[in-house]
Amino acid sequence: MKNILITGKGSFIGENIKTYLEKQNFFVEVFDIKNEPIDNIEFERFDTIIHVAAIVHSKEDLPWESYYSVNVELPVNIATEAKKYKVDHFIFFSSMAVFGEDKKLPAGNVLTNINKRVNSYYGKSKREAEKKLEELNDQKFKVSIVRPPSIYGPNCPGNYISTFVRIADRIKIFPEIYKESKQSFLHIDNLTKFIELLVIQPTELYFHPQDKTQISTVELLKIIAGYRNKKIIFTRLFNFIIKLFQNNSLVIKLFGGISYSSAISTHYDNIYQIKDVFDGFSYIKDDELI
Repeated sequence: MKNILITGKGSFIGENIKTYLEKQNFFVEVFDIKNEPIDNIEFERFDTIIHVAAIVHSKEDLPWESYYSVNVELPVNIATEAKKYKVDHFIFFSSMAVFGEDKKLPAGNVLTNINKRVNSYYGKSKREAEKKLEELNDQKFKVSIVRPPSIYGPNCPGNYISTFVRIADRIKIFPEIYKESKQSFLHIDNLTKFIELLVIQPTELYFHPQDKTQISTVELLKIIAGYRNKKIIFTRLFNFIIKLFQNNSLVIKLFGGISYSSAISTHYDNIYQIKDVFDGFSYIKDDELI
């Protein structure tokens, strides 16, 4: 039995982790970091802190200072206090964005190493937090940094998967192209299982969990169409036209892929991969998704 604190009330990731870990007989509390000062946290009560609160890709044009305050200073301050009160383990949710890379065509973008240039405020702030948290890591205070790819599952916020559901519901024909350009996904059930293993066996420093199979846009659409019981004809007739616009940002956004190399993504012998993309998207059968 371990006592766990999740900082980030109401988040999709945090609430799913809480629900899952409680079923495994862990004691879990969630702290409302938006509305309460960290001075209210009774650090001495907890063995592990899981920090999920963050500013992600905001639609608002937020300044760097806002990202730095929430994504860097906040987790570092919490981790510093946790170490002072002899908390054993700090799990920080970072992002694939710290690699400073994006989708590519025609073969996709397989990530293995950090790019020193990170363009987005989100990715840059997460990387800054990682560096500062590394300095706190030692044998008595283990820091685990989790960099998940696109997370999906029932009631997941965001419009990435729902965009493809709308496509599957409304179109009858789609180009069969760039099947070698793969995307990494991580089902929420795989993530929660991974976190359980990480809590049980605290390990530092970097983790890149993902589903067993990476898939292309075409494969994703075929899976969704199957669950939605929609008939789509996939054709190569338009491929030569699409290839003419291969460097167009919209084409890259639709067909481009970004994935983790398996070389950096083998954790706990992959036993956390309890669902794969072929069954993980079954929840989209629900018409209320859109």
